[in-house]
Amino acid sequence: INHQDTAYYMFHSEKIPTTKSLISIRDDEWKRRRKAMAHSFNNSKILGFVELFQKKSNVLVEVLSHDADKEVVIDFRQIFSKLTVDVLGESVFGVNFDSLRDPSNSLSKSVDAFLALG
Repeated sequence: INHQDTAYYMFHSEKIPTTKSLISIRDDEWKRRRKAMAHSFNNSKILGFVELFQKKSNVLVEVLSHDADKEVVIDFRQIFSKLTVDVLGESVFGVNFDSLRDPSNSLSKSVDAFLALG
């Protein structure tokens, strides 16, 4: 599967419950939703997350470095999905899920199960 197939699947699949997300909607509905969310994406708000992004990026490097000298296949879709969960968890909910470092925690297993669907 190449990146074009993955992108198509992500935005057009009936299996994924986010088919009405900001990414997949168009025209007037997109404008209405984007306008409602615009205040959340201004420069000062985004700059406030730089430290968190840097911290989570360091965890990503740590996790990837662990297998760097080994001849193993790394599932980047899985890794970046867990990174996304960790960033959203801490930025939105104030909770460190730590799914990148702890593959045995229940949230990490849920991410794996969701990715296994498609």
